[in-house]
Amino acid sequence: MPSLAPLATGNHDFKYLRERGCAYVDKTVYIQNMLEEETYAFLARPRRFGKSLLVSTLMHLFTRADDCLFQDLDIAAYLPRVPRLPVIALNMAQVGGHTPQEIRGELQRLVRDAGSEFGFHPAEGIPPSGALQ
Repeated sequence: MPSLAPLATGNHDFKYLRERGCAYVDKTVYIQNMLEEETYAFLARPRRFGKSLLVSTLMHLFTRADDCLFQDLDIAAYLPRVPRLPVIALNMAQVGGHTPQEIRGELQRLVRDAGSEFGFHPAEGIPPSGALQ
């Protein structure tokens, strides 16, 4: 009887799962569809529903530091058409605050910190929604 791939419960890093041969349900065809249709997705799903894994997959897809991670996945043939782009991911678990003003300030801090990695420095006071435009 063949052995099953190990489960990486609690881990949402695409690279970790792929490099260690962990069980991974390939849903990259849906990413390809989003790219082809140029649609936006709002990920409103319950906890433990794969949102963080999808974001990690998108980060690796657009930065393309390691294309072999996508070998044998549905999106592998589509890789040459995927642009290499800088990716800024905001971890909302790092946003603190109890008031709208505190939360806005935390979001601005996250955007500034993430953008500085690419030499991007939005001015103080710009709303988070406009800082990356």
